[in-house]
Amino acid sequence: MINEACLRNKIAIDELEIQANHVHILVKLKHDMDPSRAIKLIKGYTSFMLWKLEPKKLREFYWNTNKRHLWSKGKFMGSVGHITLEKAKEYLQTQETHHAKIKF
Repeated sequence: MINEACLRNKIAIDELEIQANHVHILVKLKHDMDPSRAIKLIKGYTSFMLWKLEPKKLREFYWNTNKRHLWSKGKFMGSVGHITLEKAKEYLQTQETHHAKIKF
């Protein structure tokens, strides 16, 4: 669904890594696309489609709340201008290693 959202909105995915509680996406945006708009489009489409395709499962999970938010309000955006594109890709490809160091 993330791929579909990006295709529909002409957002080019360079790297995509999905963890249990977050997603890292390295994208190339058109010069007139605001990064926060890109995030809104991706989150909005994926949330809409999941509620459309799996309402029963999601209602079971969210049974005790009136909220239907699959995504948190939080987000992080960064430009690869301060690091190389290769470093950004390397981080995404090794994020399991990075996050394994975090103790909960």
